[in-house]
Amino acid sequence: DEDFDDEETEEAEEDEAEFENITEIAQSEESKEQEKAPLYLSSHDLLQNARVWGEMGNVFFNSDVYDGALMAYQKALELDEKQGIITHNLALLHMQRGEYEEAVALYQKSIHLLESPTEQALSWNHLGNAYRALRDYENASEAYQKADEINGDAIIFEARHCADLLTSEQPYA
Repeated sequence: DEDFDDEETEEAEEDEAEFENITEIAQSEESKEQEKAPLYLSSHDLLQNARVWGEMGNVFFNSDVYDGALMAYQKALELDEKQGIITHNLALLHMQRGEYEEAVALYQKSIHLLESPTEQALSWNHLGNAYRALRDYENASEAYQKADEINGDAIIFEARHCADLLTSEQPYA
């Protein structure tokens, strides 16, 4: 029995020593990796990142905290004015607030900043919505047609639905 207990104790000590050795190696490797490239951004770096501010704007927008969204999107664009998606989202915010002229200007700007044809088509389509809200049906129709030309498959239903609404000259809902 004593021999069995001694063997168990020896095995446990060996396992513990091996675990400590593996832990030391892992910690050593981890510190080497941290020296090569930090795994985190400081809070200062995060606050200087336009995308972080844009995401905060999205969180506020989706929570119906529109003043917070406005401040976050504006800060994002202050840091990087070439953010097409953030510009588009700021236009959406202005639409939500009934500020259609501001939305028109921002959608027009976002179209030139966005690289993806699908995103551009979506901005053209939303620009049509903004014009329609202003009862500028001619420009709305042109914007919907442009959205359809760029990426008809992605926008076709929404654009055609809006174009149908134009023919009945319904106010923006």
